[in-house]
Amino acid sequence: MKDGIYEQLVNNELKNKLNDSEYFYKTNTILNSPENAKNLITDYLKEVTRKAMDCIQENNVDIEDTERVLKEIEICNEILNILREKLNFDEYKCLDLSKDAEVLEYAYKKLNNNSFNGSNIVRPLTSLVEPTLFTNNSKEISLLSELRKEIASSDEVMLLVSFIKMTGLMPIYNNLKEFTNKGKKLRVITTTYIKATEYKAIEKLLELPNTSIKISYETNNQRLHAKAYIFKRENGFSTFYIGSSNLSKAALVYGDEWNVKLTEKNSPLIFKDVISEFETYWNSYEYKTLNNTEEDKEKLKIALSYKTENTNYYQNLMTFKPYDYQEKILEKLEVERQIYHRYRNLVVAATGVGKTVLAAFD
Repeated sequence: MKDGIYEQLVNNELKNKLNDSEYFYKTNTILNSPENAKNLITDYLKEVTRKAMDCIQENNVDIEDTERVLKEIEICNEILNILREKLNFDEYKCLDLSKDAEVLEYAYKKLNNNSFNGSNIVRPLTSLVEPTLFTNNSKEISLLSELRKEIASSDEVMLLVSFIKMTGLMPIYNNLKEFTNKGKKLRVITTTYIKATEYKAIEKLLELPNTSIKISYETNNQRLHAKAYIFKRENGFSTFYIGSSNLSKAALVYGDEWNVKLTEKNSPLIFKDVISEFETYWNSYEYKTLNNTEEDKEKLKIALSYKTENTNYYQNLMTFKPYDYQEKILEKLEVERQIYHRYRNLVVAATGVGKTVLAAFD
């Protein structure tokens, strides 16, 4: 064993090592943490099963690849049989893998697709299950080409980027146009920070149907530096990219950028958190809905220009508003005064939530 910190279930082999060694060590129980226990045990079973499959590959080098795969399927079905016996769940009755060793690549209802042509199906080259790293290396699969395929095979697209430029939008614009013309939803969150977003790019997005855009006009204290491309699929095979690339050609094609593709199947908890965070931003007062009106477009144009003649606009940028949780506290204070005539009230809140600012609003 190596010195260091761990987060590993203690099996009998590890327990013997610890007991027979000269290590100082500490263990913790998962008996009182069902959710954590479930995740650790599931990961442990996956690790052990993967090692078992590696052993089959290594110890059966003389037999055909087909036979090795069939042996792996046989072991998988034996494990499922144990689960059936132990749990007596009806859903486990039909989960055995067939010896045809097939992987489903697509399925569409015949009723809604009378003129279906399988050759038109578009899917990403990278996995819908396993994670992938993109570094814009010329020897790797192109991030830009994968984004096009992700759009074509999604039910909803959600983009969260600090900057949007024409050089990044136009290579995927036709894909987004075809996507939204099918009645599918596109949502975009971006900013006017350091005026890096191009007005023409946002104007092009406004031309798309079924598209909603929210923009932060905060220029002096911008916090959004995240970049996320989310592709939701109703069948549970959603994918999402998190990394360093904004929507520009440099970021998507030749810049030294790192982006990780994660999947709902492989990282369900992270996917849930990503969706939750996106919705939090979407519903925040900081991000304003951009409507396809002359008023909104003029406001955006001014925000992205370097001219400062419009003093009223910059005064609006300095308007302070309470956060949602602050508004709730302010409402409670008002109720205490107006309804119960209690004029001495105590607000208790954690450091950093804005008690001083709250007092100013009050």
